Amino acid sequence: MDPRQVMQVAAECGFISTQHFSKRYREQYGVPPKDERVHRRRMNSPPLH
Repeated sequence: MDPRQVMQVAAECGFISTQHFSKRYREQYGVPPKDERVHRRRMNSPPLH
């Protein structure tokens, strides 16, 4: 499991704002990145999207 924080991933993807990254992620995949991370951590499963 990737231990990076959402803000690290956002910055690596070129986003300055974590809020903007989260909004775009949710629009693209239907779930916020935090929910995706929690799901994968609990279930050790593939992505929700």
